[in-house]
Amino acid sequence: INNILHDTYHLTAQARGRLEYPRELPGFLSVFIAGSLFFIGDKWKAALAALVAALGQFLMVSWGDSYLWMVLFLMLWSIGDHLYFPIKSALILAGGGEQNRGKLLGTIGSFEVLGIIFGGLLTRWLAHLDVSYYIMFCCSAGTNLLAGLVFATLPRDPVKSRLSFQLLFHKRYNLYYVLEFLFGARKQIFLTFGPWVLIQVFDQGIETFAILTVVGHGLALFTRPTAGWLIDRFGERLVLMADGSLLIFVCLGYAFANHVPIAWLCLPLALGCYVLDQTLFFIDIARTSYLAKTIEHRSELSSCLAAGVSVNHIASMTIPFFAGSLWAAMGHEVLFIGAAGVAVLIVIAASRIQIGR
Repeated sequence: INNILHDTYHLTAQARGRLEYPRELPGFLSVFIAGSLFFIGDKWKAALAALVAALGQFLMVSWGDSYLWMVLFLMLWSIGDHLYFPIKSALILAGGGEQNRGKLLGTIGSFEVLGIIFGGLLTRWLAHLDVSYYIMFCCSAGTNLLAGLVFATLPRDPVKSRLSFQLLFHKRYNLYYVLEFLFGARKQIFLTFGPWVLIQVFDQGIETFAILTVVGHGLALFTRPTAGWLIDRFGERLVLMADGSLLIFVCLGYAFANHVPIAWLCLPLALGCYVLDQTLFFIDIARTSYLAKTIEHRSELSSCLAAGVSVNHIASMTIPFFAGSLWAAMGHEVLFIGAAGVAVLIVIAASRIQIGR
């Protein structure tokens, strides 16, 4: 996605940051989108999400180089993705017991990682064949349609989801929403400006990102189940604090990789930060597990997860807009020093988790 935006629409870092507002707007609205579908079960919401995402991907690369149509269809793709994100966790937790949530999330997450690795290898192969972005995105849309068919075959969950907008303001979930907000800021730095450092500062192309996807998610294939085990063994508090602490070093690495005195170390350091960044990205299961342990009624889980997606997209929509301007005015170094400050806040917020361990 970052390569097609750079190669086809020639976006600057500032323009790339501003594009995140419409792209992430469906995430902010996800609690309302999911709520409007209260009359269908979670598996059908997931199937619908896959269909909408596939349609958005296909139309985005079928409309030439029109920036306006690209934004509209990117938003359609985003609606499907953001409807799916909270439903995914609810579907997983619906099949698990009370004592092994971390293990279950980590194990199922490993299969997701396998899919991402396959996608990275496929992208690398297609890039080597020099095929168009159209073919690549059609392949992605096709896998979404296959996912939709799989969701439709899942057994029906006897527990009905219950939407209550009062959940947004219930003090029992305030810390979860704070963590989601900070994750939204952290996520957008990774998704938007981490790749932009490699593209604009180090002139890396699509083949590099395909290889990094395979490497990073190859590591995640082992670290995600390990994270699940650590959550069950030591608790969400310790895992999230460790995640935030490592993220501080990642952000400082992005900021100063191109200033390392030994020239041949600059690019490997930046690539290493990207790999570690995407590996840490999958520690999000700790927040889901924390919510599952504090929820009062399982029927509220899907709604609370959707509310969390909306909260973290408040940060996702606003931070890239200002971060892009900050990059343009003061350079990427200042931007990532600020991101390190967000990582410090993650450590502080995680330290306040108390769930009776």
